[in-house]
Amino acid sequence: MTVSILAAMRSPFAEADGVLAGWHPVDLSVEIADAAITRAGVTAASLDHVWVGCDEPVGAQGANLARAIVLAAGWPVTLGGTVVEAGPHSGVAALSAAADAIEAGRVERAIVLGVSSASIVQPGAAAL
Repeated sequence: MTVSILAAMRSPFAEADGVLAGWHPVDLSVEIADAAITRAGVTAASLDHVWVGCDEPVGAQGANLARAIVLAAGWPVTLGGTVVEAGPHSGVAALSAAADAIEAGRVERAIVLGVSSASIVQPGAAAL
């Protein structure tokens, strides 16, 4: 199976405690993910899995962040999600995991998100 990226989106670059500081990581992720799905011309119902790379999966970014995003977005409750933690490489590691699953035929369509909110979860919090 050939892997293709149908759309790419991101939030604006912002400093910690800057213009995005008031956004909960789940809410901001939903906004970005919904925009990417729209840009790609697909629907959430057509997704097979959600991968989320997160370098600090604690606090507001903890538990199963992928599942929280699925539920907050109102996507099908049957849609599974996986959080990948690989330090600063978490987003790329999540993308690699999704590509591997597509190439292996385990999923046909996925969305990959990278989440890191230094305003909400202080850098190094996962190490505490």
